[in-house]
Amino acid sequence: MKRLSIFPLLLWSAALFAQKDDQTKYAEIIQVSELQKHLSIIASDEMEGRETGTAGQRKAAEYIQQFFKSIGLQSSKPLKGYQQMYPLYKDSLTSSKLMAGKKVAVYGTDYTSPVNTNDNGKFSSSETVFVGYGIEDKLYNDYAGLKVKGKVIVLMAGEPKKDGKFLISGAARGSEWSSLNKKLELAAAKGAKGVLLITPATSSFNQRVSDASKITNVYYPRPGAAKKLSYAMVSHDFAKNILGNNTDALIAKAKNNESFATADYSTQKLKVSYTQKENRTTTMASNVLGLIEGSDKKDEYVFITAHYDHIGTRNGIVNNGADDDGSGTVAVMQIGEAFAKAKAEGKGPRRTVVIMTVSGEEKGLWGSEYYSDHPVYPLDKTTVDLNIDMIGRVDTERMKDDTLNYVYVVGH
Repeated sequence: MKRLSIFPLLLWSAALFAQKDDQTKYAEIIQVSELQKHLSIIASDEMEGRETGTAGQRKAAEYIQQFFKSIGLQSSKPLKGYQQMYPLYKDSLTSSKLMAGKKVAVYGTDYTSPVNTNDNGKFSSSETVFVGYGIEDKLYNDYAGLKVKGKVIVLMAGEPKKDGKFLISGAARGSEWSSLNKKLELAAAKGAKGVLLITPATSSFNQRVSDASKITNVYYPRPGAAKKLSYAMVSHDFAKNILGNNTDALIAKAKNNESFATADYSTQKLKVSYTQKENRTTTMASNVLGLIEGSDKKDEYVFITAHYDHIGTRNGIVNNGADDDGSGTVAVMQIGEAFAKAKAEGKGPRRTVVIMTVSGEEKGLWGSEYYSDHPVYPLDKTTVDLNIDMIGRVDTERMKDDTLNYVYVVGH
């Protein structure tokens, strides 16, 4: 992520000090040698790439916390410390069973059931309904005339095309109906019990796909997320136990992105049952906060932030993340030190300044989202957040030695 260069931020920071003559004095606390010292630790192999939810990320959080303490930044009273902890989940499959009539499906051969989209799911029905792609749109409707409430539905991945373009979007790119989640939400709204998914391009499953479906990476549990309908992905051969002799023709249509006709939809008197159980483990990640209390406007808050996480290790190689965003992390640490020194000498800011390093940015802004949902200080009293990311950004059009004398500024 590229947000803001350190240089305009330092000028802004200096302007907050009480007297103009003090600007240079406190700005000079921020030294290249100190930035390098902290960066050599934050981006060291010992931090293991600082991937969120790992020991490396927790080591980095502890280092930042100890630094905040050492320079005199206050901890947060609501948190009773410097770290705002938030949970991450990791799920693994413990058992799964799918039956169609008297046929017991074999996991990894006949079906897979992705643990990241099913949550201790189960469904059962004595009837199954083939609903084509499972789309309901003004331009194309698979559900017209079909009754699916209380039944298991069978649907195809994908969506129809016409004259080489997707029918609904009218473009080379698919519509929102290319999303399985969209189809599952619709099926749930119509009262279906569960979903069996056929992927036209995937006739069977290999060991890698089977193994990957049984465990998730760590993920951020967003509160209030709609519970999705459970589903299992079935092989083409197993689908024949449900759709019968017409299976190959239906799959061929979907492979060619053809529209389904009224004669293609069907309801079978066939009992289908599915159960899945998972085990969930919780690990904790954190944002690290330190503050310099303001004077006459101390109940208003100015945030200076950077993300201290990175992407961890890949194939045994540590991704150190010195630029992204070790550079921003050590910058806000040093800015905090400058403000703390000014405060100690009676030259502190009017508003309370919060120095916050967040985790989970590389995963999808998890730490920032958690803070927004669980603010330590009132959001309506938070004046601004200035975020620093990747100070050492290089302009790809200025790669020659004689053209490197520039400042790369990105405002977002």
